[in-house]
Formats: sequence, structure tokens, C-alpha cells
Amino acid sequence: MNTHDDEVLLDSLLSKLEQILNCKDESSVDESSFISWLNPGLPYQPEFFKFIGQPTGSNEALDNAEAFANQVNAIPTSCGGVFVPSSANLAQIYGKVLETSKIPNDELTPEEEAKVEKLRSKLKVTYKKVNVFTEEEEEVVDDSPLVKQYQDYMDAYNLALLTYNNKRISAINNGGAALQDFALNGAIYKSSVKHAMDNWISKGYKNDYESLCAYLDQMLSKSAARQKSNLKAVLKSSMLTAATSGYQFPYTQFYPNNFMSSDDGWVEVSFSSKESDNMEKTSSSTTSASVGFRKGLFSGSADGSYSQNEHHIAMESADFSIKFKVSQVFISRPWFSVDFLLSKNWDWSERALSDGGENPSGQLPGFPTAAVFVKDVEIRSQHIKETFDEVEKKLSAGVTIGWGPFQFGGKHDSSSKETHTTYDAKTGTLNISGMQLVAFKCFKLPKAPDCKIDQSKLF
Repeated sequence: MNTHDDEVLLDSLLSKLEQILNCKDESSVDESSFISWLNPGLPYQPEFFKFIGQPTGSNEALDNAEAFANQVNAIPTSCGGVFVPSSANLAQIYGKVLETSKIPNDELTPEEEAKVEKLRSKLKVTYKKVNVFTEEEEEVVDDSPLVKQYQDYMDAYNLALLTYNNKRISAINNGGAALQDFALNGAIYKSSVKHAMDNWISKGYKNDYESLCAYLDQMLSKSAARQKSNLKAVLKSSMLTAATSGYQFPYTQFYPNNFMSSDDGWVEVSFSSKESDNMEKTSSSTTSASVGFRKGLFSGSADGSYSQNEHHIAMESADFSIKFKVSQVFISRPWFSVDFLLSKNWDWSERALSDGGENPSGQLPGFPTAAVFVKDVEIRSQHIKETFDEVEKKLSAGVTIGWGPFQFGGKHDSSSKETHTTYDAKTGTLNISGMQLVAFKCFKLPKAPDCKIDQSKLF
């Protein structure tokens, strides 16, 4: 068996993960999405997410809601590789579009307006909460029960698809037990995907929800002014003010909202240097998923200014293996309408959001739609034994250590963001406890604006 250097191992591992996360089925990749990796990952404890459902319940909850919104509403500057955020975030760009875009000034009939309002009420709900600091009531916009039901069954479908893709790709690359398992149980895994889709349709209102959205889009395209006015109101009502920073941010949630406290929704993934051998012989590793990552283990200061170690700490090994649990957590933004950005009835004089290229450029080439978390990371390699003493010293000093998107530990600004690393010298096993955000699944925005209306009719 070959000894692999860090770049080969990391690229093979991340390529496998990208296939698992971004395959629509056994024969096609979701071309409208891409995976963007954090460098390194960000650790989270379940307590951090107590802001869900009660963002103004305490100062800590409000600060955490702000931190989460800032993290997941960041805009990647490129499609794939390491996630490098733009200077502007999604809410800022979206708000600017709503404020400055030009649209036709057509109107709906009173009957059409009444029907639109009735249908819109089936998608969003507004409720009031008392801010514990100002003691004033604040309106919070949230998804309706119908939308949440749709999201829950969509999540179940995506989990079944994630499991199927993981089993199939492991069988292709690993052979052996993974191949035998898929040969015997592949039909069962695939039927689970079909069953999840059937449940999404019958219990998750899939067709109803999507037909309702299509009808609203059709009706509102007849009155872009009314649509834009409603969207501006929703965005404004979704803004909260953080007590510590004083900044405003749009309340952003995720689903399923219990993923951090349960093993439901998590899929175990394994990878080894043997699998890397097989991937090199096939076409299953055709992308450079690790582009932008530092080579080997790296360290950095607590303020995030990471730098390469003076002494290179490598992961290269013929006996290397890693396993962990992975979960996709879908981001919920009731204040955001991608349908408006994709519509053909608006334009503006600013730089394009996206030029629609294969690797689009613009102010909004893409945006995160799901956060990818891992937990229970276990790395095995006798090579680690040679350098773990140095790793342990740096961890004890509060220096962050990581390999690719996997963070081993370090100093953080709160107890809600910690990882703990232990090493078993007898087995050559490195265990990283805790949960960490390692990537975003992002939507690649096609050309926008892509106005098909005569400019003389825009106001």
C-alpha cells in the first residue's frame, strides 16, 4: 500500500464527502450546489443553540443568535474549496436589491390581491415576543406549520439520500465489507430513499407547498411592486438588535432543530488510505476539494490568524483512517426570497449579483443553504504518535490545531465553542469530542439580474 501525503489524503476524503453531500442520485451531481469548506471548522456545544424559538430570551441567546446569523449568512467569494467570506453578507445584499432595484409598475386586481394575501398567510406566521431588555413587544417572522412540515419530511428524504450515497460511494472505493454490504442491502437503502420521497409527498405536503409557491410566484410576477413591498416589510420585521454589539441582524434558524441533542439525522462516514488508493484509480476523485487548505496539521493564534507550523506535522501514512458522524442542517430564512432574485422582472445599475458562469463572479455568486456538522471524530495512524507530544503542548497552550476542516482543539471566546482531544498511544487513535461546523452546502446563483422586460417599463 502506498504512503500518501497530506494533500492526497485530504483531497480524497473531502472529494468523497462532496459526493455524499451533493449527489442527487447514483448517476448525477447537483450542479446548482457546491460545498465550501471552513478552514478550520468551528466547534459548537448544544447549549449554544438555545436561542432557537426564543432569540430575545436572554442576552446570551441574543448574542448567539447574532453570531449564528453572521456565520450562515456570509457570502462565499468563490464556488468550492475553502470558504472565504465576502465583505458583505446575504441580508445586506438582499436588502440593497429590495431598496434599489427597478421593477415594472403593474397592479393586481382586488380579487387577486385578496387571494395572494390568503395564500401568503399559509407560508409565514408573525408572532410577538417581549424583549427582556427593552420590555417591549417585538414581532418575529417564522415559517408556518405547513412549511415546517414540508421541511421536516424534506430533511428525512435528504437523510435517506445521504445514507444511500455514503453506502454506494464507500462500496465503489473500498470494496470488501462495504461492497458486500451494498450488494446485499443496496436495494433496501434505495427503497428507503423512495419511501422518504413518498412520505414527503403524502405527509409533508410537497406537491401542495411547491404548487402554492409556483402560483404565488406567477401572481406576484404580475405585480412586482406589491411583491417587493411585502418582501421589504418581512425583512424589516425579521431584524433583531443584539444587546452586546448593538448591531441589527436577521433572525435565522435551522432545521431539524434537535440535531445537536440526538443521533437522529447523523450518518457515520469512514475513510482510509486504502480508499484513497482506489479513488486515485477511478474517476471518483476528479475535483480538488482541498484547494486552499494548508498542508498538514497547522496551528495558529487564538485570534484566528492561522499560520503553518515551523515543524511540519504530517498526516501521511499507509495505515491512516478516519471516521466521524456527519449531519446536514438546513438553514431557514423566512425573511429571504430567492425567487425574487431569480425572477426576470427586475434590474438595477449595480454590479451583477452573478454573471451565471460555471464559477460565477458578482456580489452574490452563491449562498449557504445547509450547514454541515461533524462529531465523534476518530483518527487512526501510527504516524500521529511521532508528533502528538508537540500537538498536545500546543493544545495546552490554547493554540488551535487542525487538519483540513477538522479542528482538534484550542482556545475560544466562550465555553460553548470547545473541542477536546485525547490520544491512545497503544492504538494510535486520536479522538476529538464535540460537534463542529466544517462546511456549507451552497446554492450557486444563476445569472442575476436577468431581466426580460423592456427597460422603458421599469421604475
